[in-house]
Order: sequence, then C-alpha cells, then structure tokens
Amino acid sequence: MSNQLNFGTAGIRTTMGPNNNELNEYTVANFAYNFGKFDEMNTIVIGYDTRHNSKNFAYIIMNILKHDPFNYNIIISHEPIPTPILSFATKYYNGDYGIMITASHNPKEFNGIKVYDHRGIQLLPNVTKKLSNLQNNKNNNNNNINYNNENNNNINYNNENNNINYISDDCYNEYILQVEKLVGSLNKSKENILISSFHGTSEKLLTILLQHLGFNNQYWDESTSRQSGDFQNVITPNPEDERAFDTLIKEAEKIDASLIIGTDPDADRIGFIECYDDGSYKFFTGNEIGLILLYLRYQELSSKDRENRVVITSNVVSEMISKLCINLNIQHIKTPVGFKFIANEINHLSDQDLLLAFEESHGYLFDNIVGDKDALQTAVIIIKYKSQLTKNGLTFKDILDDLKSQIGEYQDKTLSIKQSKDEIKSFMDNCLSYTSQKICNQDILSINHDKDQNTIKFNLSNGFVIVRPSGTEPRIKVYFSLNINNIGEFINNFLNIMQLK
Repeated sequence: MSNQLNFGTAGIRTTMGPNNNELNEYTVANFAYNFGKFDEMNTIVIGYDTRHNSKNFAYIIMNILKHDPFNYNIIISHEPIPTPILSFATKYYNGDYGIMITASHNPKEFNGIKVYDHRGIQLLPNVTKKLSNLQNNKNNNNNNINYNNENNNNINYNNENNNINYISDDCYNEYILQVEKLVGSLNKSKENILISSFHGTSEKLLTILLQHLGFNNQYWDESTSRQSGDFQNVITPNPEDERAFDTLIKEAEKIDASLIIGTDPDADRIGFIECYDDGSYKFFTGNEIGLILLYLRYQELSSKDRENRVVITSNVVSEMISKLCINLNIQHIKTPVGFKFIANEINHLSDQDLLLAFEESHGYLFDNIVGDKDALQTAVIIIKYKSQLTKNGLTFKDILDDLKSQIGEYQDKTLSIKQSKDEIKSFMDNCLSYTSQKICNQDILSINHDKDQNTIKFNLSNGFVIVRPSGTEPRIKVYFSLNINNIGEFINNFLNIMQLK
C-alpha cells in the first residue's frame, strides 16, 4: 500500500489512522492547504456524511481555506448531507469546487474526500493526477498548518465578513422541486415501503420528497436509520451486499411491506428487496435494477419522447443491458469504471436526452440534476414504478423474468479479491499473455487491453470477462457476464488458468 494519499476511482478513500497514507487531522489539513494552492478559485462548497470524523475533517478544510493566504468563500452544510446534494449545491452556488467528506459504502474505519468541479462532477484523472502530485510533493508538506484557530462549534456562518455561509433551505428546496418535476407524480398506493439509510444521510430529504409527491406509506427502520458512524445495526452499510438487508426482513414482515429499500451512508447507492405474499423475497443485483429501470423508464415515455434517448453505463455492466438497448433501438454509450466518466458523458450530450445512466455497483441517475449517482431520485422512481406495477398485478420480478426470456439470461458476477501489488501484477500479466482461442470451453472473439484504464476484456461468444485492479483498495476486480448454465464452474476454471491465488 502506498505511503501517500492518492485519488482513486472515487476520490481519496482510505482508513482513518496516524499514518501518512491514512486520513487524520494532519493529512486532511495538508490536503486542504495544497488544494487551496491548486487552482484559482473563489467559492468552495463543503459537505460531510455521518462517519466518524467527517464533520471534523470538513471543518479543518473550511478553516484553512477561509483564512490567509486563501480567503476563499466557503459554503458548508450545517448537518450531514447526501453526496448528491453536495454535487447539486456546487452547481447551485456556482462553486468553483465542491468537497465531500465520505467513504461512501465502505466499513466504519474508512473515510474519504471526494472533490467536484463547477459542474458538480467528480474530478477526472487528468486533474486528480496533478492534485495528487501536489499533495504528495515532500516540499509541500506543511507541518505548521494552523487549522484549529476557531471553535468549530461556535462559528457564525451568517457573518459575511467571515467568508462562510450555510447551504440554505432554498438550495434544498430547489433540488426537491427538480426531482418532483422529473418524477411527475406517484400513484396513490396502500402498499407499505420499508426504508433504511444504513445509519446515513438519506432519511430527511427522501421523507420530504415522498411526502411532497403524496406517498405516505413510507416506514423508516429506526434501528438502522439512526445516524451513526458505527453502522452498528447493519452487517455492512453497502446496498450491493444482500447481507445489509438481513435485519430489515423481519421488520418488513411486521408491517406487511412489499418493498425494502436501503441507501448507503452518503446516499449515492441504493438497493432493494421485493417481498411476496407467500413470504418469499428477492434481492436484486445492480445489473438487474438497471435492466428493470431502463425498460420501465422507456415504457413510460411517449413515442416522441423516446426519440434520441441514450443510455450511459460503465463498461462492466451486464451484457443484458446492451442486448436490451439493441432491442429498443437505443444508443448505449459505455465509459470506464467511475461515475465521473458517466457524468462527463452526460454533460456533453447535445442533441440527445438521457434515458438512464448507471453502474453495476448500484448507482443510478435519470437526469443531470446532479453530477453524480443519486439514491434519492432513484428511490422515488423505484417507488413510483412499484406502485404502477402493483396496480397492474405485476412485480419487479415479473418484469425481470420477461426481459430475460426476451434477451437471454446472462449470469453476472463480480469478484473483488484482496491481493498484494505483486499478485495483482502477476494476474494481469497472465491475462495479457493468454494466447489460446478458447477459455473454459468458450470461444474468445478478442482480448482488448485498455492501457489508460488498466483493464483487460475477454470478448467471448456468450458474453465477456473484464479484469482490472481496484482504484480504491489493493484488490483485483473481475467482472463476469455470461449466457451459460454454470457460471460458478467457469469462474473457478478461469481463476485457475490465470493463476489467481
């Protein structure tokens, strides 16, 4: 592991601790000081989530950037907020940059720093590389930074001479209005929906959104929604992991809920479980959610509104997405892994309109209200579609089964395997040097190596395999999307052939 702080797939993300490659008061202060020198700027918007030290780190950054030699205007949240709100606020206030203190869905010992440009989009690699170089230049280590020069709990945010203001209610209200415009309306429904923030930030704004849209059958699970950096009542705060919902199943039974929705602590990712009358339930993967939302979003549009629509995803989403886009005659744009690439593509759309943007890791966006994935707008739309389906005697599972019967049932699996730096290099080298025309009884159509993104893609007769090192942890990521009967056997054989230990 590096002895420095570096930007990965989604900003700086690491454990909290005393070392130079961890987040602590000194490394955060050093980041802030070097960030202040990074570019000419006037206004910076700062937010933070419910994690341990998130507020403290946000205030350290604020205190440095508002004083000499910078004297920047600071707009900061007065409470933990969702990441999409920070993205929105950066645009709303015409901020030069936005800074969000969060480690998203990672365990409690982690924290992180996401940096957004004036569009509310996370910084692209060409920019983060310059910032990382500045951050890790030994000549720029500032041992005498004074970042505790004010009582953080008694700052007068409304004093204009202090260069500091809150993110205002007007900003939140404008976000709510734009999401309401996107959604339209919700059907009056008597079914109950159980929701959890996984000890994070979504409850306040999502509650307001649903109430404004007339949906009153929302039930928040108090034990897993209470804001806490310990995430003590969930096995994991990651909605990609079905285990995150374990404590919610029994509660859903008590209130006869037809749907369980969970958002990660900074409310950019979302997952859900659908519950059935016979007591069974189904957890939907990120790819399955994307497939369902793509189809239902398309179906609700008029023939005219369907014209010139585009779907934008990361290049590791299920092959089923490409198949469905072909069936619906919709352009499918693929980007490298990282929602910043997706958001950048959305920003450059000229004569086309977005139908859906998403990653297989449970991050979705229907409209560029914000410049990042947004679990708030996604949750409202999921509830809208659930109500419509129930009215017609259907379920999300019915829609998924029908789509799979039309386009083929691809099995999707993502592995994230902890490896040393040398082991990761060896595995990648083995993939690159593979010369056979078959692997695990599947014909290889081509092997593509993207050097810029350090990804290798095996294009197979019945799908694909993509391998890449993680951008946030010492792990190898392997993505499988295959129309075969036994994906478990294929995975084991593939890993053995490539000598992954």
